[in-house]
Amino acid sequence: MSKENKEINGSICEYVFPKEGDGKLIKGSVDLINHFSHKKLMLPVTYGHIESLAKKGTFVVAKSPDDIVIGTAAYTQFYKKDVWEFGGWSVLEQYQNKGVGIKLLKKLFSKLPHFQTIAFGNTNSGPIFEKLGAKVVFDHSILPEAAFKLCKNCPRKPSVGCCDTIYNLEPVVTKFGTPDYSWMSIRQQDRLVWGFGEPQSSTYKGYSKDPSEWY
Repeated sequence: MSKENKEINGSICEYVFPKEGDGKLIKGSVDLINHFSHKKLMLPVTYGHIESLAKKGTFVVAKSPDDIVIGTAAYTQFYKKDVWEFGGWSVLEQYQNKGVGIKLLKKLFSKLPHFQTIAFGNTNSGPIFEKLGAKVVFDHSILPEAAFKLCKNCPRKPSVGCCDTIYNLEPVVTKFGTPDYSWMSIRQQDRLVWGFGEPQSSTYKGYSKDPSEWY
């Protein structure tokens, strides 16, 4: 596991990327997300789905010293045209407004800076996304059709209908996932500016000062 500690109210909060076999963390994450699903704020999740994200390495949790999951964040869906969806962003009520949610974003996006990322923001997450610079996607026709298939599981349907705002998180991923690029050449910097809906290079290996790692 990769991890990082942070003081929260005198206790230690640990940020971890669970592995496929980390059953306690996976179950704790499922329970936390479904806790908010029962409140009609998030989509319900299954153990199998969260375990698959852990296997991919796209799931991060914040946990207390006694291994209680207090926060989660993930890339949850992967669509055509190299578009990913961010979701599963939750923080236990007593730990909210203490920086846990933002730290989860930083941990995930710094490890996996995927710029073509969308998110369905509710009344809680939407204002935070906007404050961080996320842009509202008004033209839903540019989004993968598969992204809307999950709506059938929305706990607020069918009486309310779609109540989420869809965001382009590229500015947020760039904010937390892009390192200092002042040393780069113009050509290298161009590798950082994929636009939404444009394919990212399958040969891109991350950020490195070794030019062989860029192409």
